[in-house]
Amino acid sequence: MDAQLTSVSPAVFTKRFGHHEEDWIMIEDSPTDDEFGGDALFLDDLDMQIDQDDMSKAELLDTVGLADWEVEATSIVRTIDLLVSSIECFLCQEEMFQPTAVPCCGFVYCRNCIQQWVSDCGTCPCCFDDLMPVNLSTAPTFPVENTPDTPSTPLGFQPGDMSWHLDLVAAAQQDITTMTNFLVAPLPPSANAVQCAIRFENGVFTLVLQESGIILFSATQYDQANPLVMQSFRPFSSTSIVAHTERSACGSEFTLRLDDKTQPSILAIVQTQDVASPNNRQALVTLDIDGDSKDATSITSEVPKQWMQKSAGGDGFKLVACNDVFDEGMSLCRDALSQCWLVEFRCPFSPLQAFAVSLGKLVP
Repeated sequence: MDAQLTSVSPAVFTKRFGHHEEDWIMIEDSPTDDEFGGDALFLDDLDMQIDQDDMSKAELLDTVGLADWEVEATSIVRTIDLLVSSIECFLCQEEMFQPTAVPCCGFVYCRNCIQQWVSDCGTCPCCFDDLMPVNLSTAPTFPVENTPDTPSTPLGFQPGDMSWHLDLVAAAQQDITTMTNFLVAPLPPSANAVQCAIRFENGVFTLVLQESGIILFSATQYDQANPLVMQSFRPFSSTSIVAHTERSACGSEFTLRLDDKTQPSILAIVQTQDVASPNNRQALVTLDIDGDSKDATSITSEVPKQWMQKSAGGDGFKLVACNDVFDEGMSLCRDALSQCWLVEFRCPFSPLQAFAVSLGKLVP
């Protein structure tokens, strides 16, 4: 995907449909022709290796001294009939008519809506990949993880009582300081996994607590003068930015920073090529969970700086610890209608870190 910091203005489309005041920006991997980037079951193979310029994983972890996680891509697709689904088109905000998928990021729109957009702009309205009408495909089926007769928990964690999280959220909403502290603090080891949805509407990503519908975070793309700032994060319904993700100059790594300039980097993602399967992407995620003052981005000098190829599909992933136990800390996949993402996370992730990793993994 050729990332662009500025998009074609939606003014042309707004004239026709009377909405979309903001640019549409989606971050997504490029799927294969027969797989529209849908949900997937997670692979059991945890033997994928990360090329560290001849530095072993153990040596890297000793050098960094932080808690590191691998991103494991997913595959395997099952489908359901989408024609009976009464979901809204992102472009016209009406019930979807003749669902049509874009091959670059897998989103579906009304056929007339997406054909008109592509004819006017020549790019995908979400991910900005070059797109022509001939690339569009009517989608009678769409990739999903769960069929109606399968369990409704898609990410591998056992469902738990969410009242503990709801009590904390209710307390955190009382003031901005408590709210921010709650959202940036790692979950305690005894806490249940948190289940959230990530939605995208009118140019804004939101992290929504599944059980209550409470918006924990919102994130906007490229809304600052610095072109290296990818997303800006705002807690709950606040308008105050509390954190942002920042690309490296080469664009293949990013760091999550609190807007308090005295804070160290609290997360970094370094993208690498999967040596065993060059078409797949991997990432090394570093969480500063022990208060280590060492900048997490120091590991970037030990790994390739950019991808050799785009991912061969699979916008879902799971994070497993780089240790002998292979603890799973976080998982992400698409929902049944592929119009939002479902994320589950547990200790040591904070809501902010889980949100940033989810968005950051999809950035090329």
